[in-house]
Amino acid sequence: MGVGPVIGFTWHDSFSLGWEVAGSKGPGPFARFSGGGSYHLSRHEDDPAYFHYVAWEPWLYVGGTLGTTVTSQGDVRVLYGLWEGVALSMSESLYDADTLQWAVSLTIGWRGAGSTHQFYLTPKVWRIQGWDFFT
Repeated sequence: MGVGPVIGFTWHDSFSLGWEVAGSKGPGPFARFSGGGSYHLSRHEDDPAYFHYVAWEPWLYVGGTLGTTVTSQGDVRVLYGLWEGVALSMSESLYDADTLQWAVSLTIGWRGAGSTHQFYLTPKVWRIQGWDFFT
């Protein structure tokens, strides 16, 4: 499981801060899920004041996002996007599946939900039992 802040920028020069919790259910690159919230500190009138989301985020060379979001106006929208990240273990080999360890990651991405499109940066701290993408 990983947790961290989300810093976002939209097409309309809006700025947002948020949070995200992510985790995996089982081994492999397709078992990754996340949930979070994004709150605009400055926004264009077309952007919602905030939105909350849950998403499936598989990764294989590049990550994808597919989920649902609920906006401040109560609209339910499809969430989609692309992302890429890098992770480093703070103690052992990142790929050692036998060791419970702390890791840090940094992700950059783009996501859309209706007319809202956002570029984002997400640093996270993880507590994981190895990062085995391919078994």
